[in-house]
Parts: sequence; structure tokens; C-alpha cells
Amino acid sequence: MVCSKKKKFAGFANTISACYSGSGKPCSNRAEYWFWDYWYTTEQAAKLAAAAFYSGKRFAMPVNFKRLIAMKG
Repeated sequence: MVCSKKKKFAGFANTISACYSGSGKPCSNRAEYWFWDYWYTTEQAAKLAAAAFYSGKRFAMPVNFKRLIAMKG
């Protein structure tokens, strides 16, 4: 299901619709889309999520992965 309402977040022009619908060519500005298709994120969105889990404070609590690795070493 593709929503007609497009929302902006963290530099993405579209966080609701998919860049690629499964037929035809993908959009030329895929770095501005959160979703590649209806289930998977784009490379840009995956990088943002990975950074949030690795060194962020909000999504990985009580410690993020960067600190956990430092504690193990």
C-alpha cells in the first residue's frame, strides 16, 4: 500500500512511499527515499539506522554498540 501523504524526516524527501514499485525503473533520487520497495529500506536509510545503533544514545540502551565493543576490549 502506498500512502499519498509524503512526510520529510532527517533529510529524506519521502519516508512513506517506495522508490521502486516492482515494475519499471527505480526513482533517480533514491537517496531521498526511506524505502526502496514496500518492505526494505534504501542504502541511505540503512546507514542512518546503523549509525544510530552503533553510536547513538536513543535506540541502543543502556549502552550503544560502540561502547559495548570498547568495554569488551
